[in-house]
Amino acid sequence: LLVYVRARGRDRLGLGAVPWFVAAWATKQVMFIGLLACIADLLVEDRGRPSRAVRFAVAGWGPILLLFGLLTLWSRGGFWTATVLGTVSFGHADPPWVIFSNAELFFGSPWNMLMLVLAVWAAWLRPGDRLLGLYLGIGLVLAIAFDANLPRFFPPMLAMAILVPLLLEATRSIWQLRSAFAFALVLTFGVHQVYEMRSLVRERVLTLHEGNERLALAEAVRRHTSESGPALAQDVGMLLSADRPVAMADPLVFSILAGNGAWSADSLVEGVRGRRYEAVILNRPVEELAEHEWTTLWIYPARQALLDHYRLAETVTCGENWRFLEPTRFIYVPQARP
Repeated sequence: LLVYVRARGRDRLGLGAVPWFVAAWATKQVMFIGLLACIADLLVEDRGRPSRAVRFAVAGWGPILLLFGLLTLWSRGGFWTATVLGTVSFGHADPPWVIFSNAELFFGSPWNMLMLVLAVWAAWLRPGDRLLGLYLGIGLVLAIAFDANLPRFFPPMLAMAILVPLLLEATRSIWQLRSAFAFALVLTFGVHQVYEMRSLVRERVLTLHEGNERLALAEAVRRHTSESGPALAQDVGMLLSADRPVAMADPLVFSILAGNGAWSADSLVEGVRGRRYEAVILNRPVEELAEHEWTTLWIYPARQALLDHYRLAETVTCGENWRFLEPTRFIYVPQARP
């Protein structure tokens, strides 16, 4: 963006920014928002005449699409599956209520909301910051459109982090207004750090000690599995804590793939029928697995096989709550063969 802005200041098209946009996309695919913002900026400046915007779009999207195609061919479709079908829900993997719940993590924070309001204000007051305003708006809309998972909000958060200091600088001569902004920012940031982040601090800092209750779940897994035996679990971290091999690395991604029709659970179902897994650990009873529950689409096809060939061996409840995980585990082990 900086390379583009400097070039535009010298009345150039800004094509020198293209390699940086390509590198940004190759690093994190969601970072293509900057390229879209520059195209939109050219359209606004030229009052809808598309010639320069089209030139910039071809120069920017050409190498990105070429690189995308080469990586997809080289990986035999794996790059497409991982970056598109495994991250964006085109089917029923993420229903609207899940998208709303994801977006709530961003919009439900007073700190984020204050930053957003001040960033919009900065873009409105400073016409020279139109590009950043477009970057913020396009990034926000597409973040919600693409399932509202937190990484999708990186571009608008970056725009906010640049625009808010620019607003403080612009109001330097109006000390009352600048002081009010600074006070509000310090207050909401304090609330964010002390109150909103308390669950993550507790989970990932305060409870990381010997004897914490999360390790009690791992101990339950060890009671029902051997060191070499494969196990399936929604909570992969629990298997790692139990020092057990992981049969499925990321069930949530496989749920999205299943919802998009990009992955079939046939081999998993056959493994359950053949009792090949020493344990299947779920975050809810197998009877409650539902076809449209987005977090369990990876295991739902094996629901009947689990009922037929596995039995509930133990239910373990942890006394500590996690932001993204249920506290109870249902451990199923193979039934005795007839």
